[in-house]
Amino acid sequence: FSKPLEIQDLDLPLDAKERGVAHWAFEKKQPAGRGTGTLAEAKALHLPLQGRSFAMGVLSIDPGKNPLPLAERDLLAAIAAQLGLGLERNHLLHAIHRAEFLERGDQLRRSLLDHVSHELRTPVSVLGSAMDALESGVPSTSLIPEMRGAQKRLRRVVDQLVESTRIE
Repeated sequence: FSKPLEIQDLDLPLDAKERGVAHWAFEKKQPAGRGTGTLAEAKALHLPLQGRSFAMGVLSIDPGKNPLPLAERDLLAAIAAQLGLGLERNHLLHAIHRAEFLERGDQLRRSLLDHVSHELRTPVSVLGSAMDALESGVPSTSLIPEMRGAQKRLRRVVDQLVESTRIE
């Protein structure tokens, strides 16, 4: 991620300055704002929701008139860390499921292509053999049933392809 997914204002309205501090906390993966040594003039405390690999968001808390005691800040930092790990885990699980879904789709496409290529080769081969026989002077009446069968098979394959694209 290169920027916060979205900053949602629930009970704490964030002006442009506070959003900037939250963005800094997200980018630097460090607490910022009130009660910290970074951008301490901010009204709120902004804690990154840090996963193992990347930040998933920012938890912004209005401590009121006085900065939070160190024990409370540490507790909030621990909660933010747990939230970050949970959000990252959820994000990664979603990514894995999507990759599995795409892989199954690719396998299905490969299987369909293999089947279609096999189904097309046989009638094309029959028609090619029939044309060779016609060119060499074999009576055409004996080849007509084979050519009709190949034509019907080709038509069936084409109809199935058209139907599968409609279903998709």
